[in-house]
Amino acid sequence: MRVTVYYGYALFLLTVVGLLLTLVPWFQLIAVTNDTRTVSDFSVVMLLVSFAFTALAPPLIGYLAGDSATRTKSKIVHHFNGVLFGVLGVWLWFLATMLVGYAQQWLSAHNNFEQVLLNLAPASIAALVTIALGVFYARHTKHQIALIDYKPYQVLLISVAILSVLVTGAAGALSAQTGGEFMTLALTYIIVPSLFTLVATLVGYWVLGKKGGNAWERVVRSLIAVGFAVIALTIVTQFAAYIGWMQDFIFLCVCVIVIGVWLSYLLLMRRALKG
Repeated sequence: MRVTVYYGYALFLLTVVGLLLTLVPWFQLIAVTNDTRTVSDFSVVMLLVSFAFTALAPPLIGYLAGDSATRTKSKIVHHFNGVLFGVLGVWLWFLATMLVGYAQQWLSAHNNFEQVLLNLAPASIAALVTIALGVFYARHTKHQIALIDYKPYQVLLISVAILSVLVTGAAGALSAQTGGEFMTLALTYIIVPSLFTLVATLVGYWVLGKKGGNAWERVVRSLIAVGFAVIALTIVTQFAAYIGWMQDFIFLCVCVIVIGVWLSYLLLMRRALKG
């Protein structure tokens, strides 16, 4: 449990730091610009707030939902369940982001306010689903079982992961009908992440071995590792502007960090389970 808690806390802290480094320059720009700007301060601030909400709400509200739903007196179990709910929130946000992105083909924003609402939608959906599951977990388990063994959590996490891969895979198939730069972008941002999710989950299942529990538990633990990798990827993108001197090696740097987070968690988790 402690390995999962430490990773969850560390990644969330880095997310907050990266978010501050991203937002502070924008607020400073608002403070020093004059009347020559064409966009109102309110519109810009709302866009920045929606960006902050999107980055923090899925893991934070998920954590609070899991922590509040846990009835045991053990603090480590509270933290552990909170982190697991936070990871679920990230997976839900990822899927909702893809679906909302598709919806914008027919529901395009006509002004900044509508754009803010569209930006808030994925994180809001993720937050509401995790809260609902937390309420269900708290009220419908007479003798509360460990969250890692809680079937609704397992089914929801695995289902969301499968849907995420299917949705991104469909996007890749559609993009394959075109060529040129768009195909390159699709390969980089859609197809490769889908393949990574599939391969990483299967490899994680194998790395954990029988010590990782039954088949359901091993898949869940593996998806938690992939969820940590997704969070690490978002953190790296936030820090990208500060590592411009590594521009020629940025892709390699991202791969090393993301894979390092994923693999180190699995290895430490396997070691902890064996102990």
